[in-house]
Amino acid sequence: MGVYLVSFNTFDIYLMVAVAIVAVILRLFDYPMAPLLLGFILGGMLEDNLRRAITLGGGELGVLWERPTTVVLFILAALALASPLIGELRHRLRGAA
Repeated sequence: MGVYLVSFNTFDIYLMVAVAIVAVILRLFDYPMAPLLLGFILGGMLEDNLRRAITLGGGELGVLWERPTTVVLFILAALALASPLIGELRHRLRGAA
């Protein structure tokens, strides 16, 4: 009711219901909410700064890999994203052996 009273728009109600359904599905599959919320909050800031870096680099993506610090950060981010998959793969390989 509060969503409708802010702007008197029925689209807001449909959007609220859709977000609630997605949240219930994520809960059913045991997704942790804290990283999702953190990504939702920081995603806009990341997008703005990425756009700014590409603009300063003349529109080329290669500017992101020129410095060793950024390469190390990209590698660490890739390892952090892949670590659950690697751990699951190791667990399955140990179980099969």
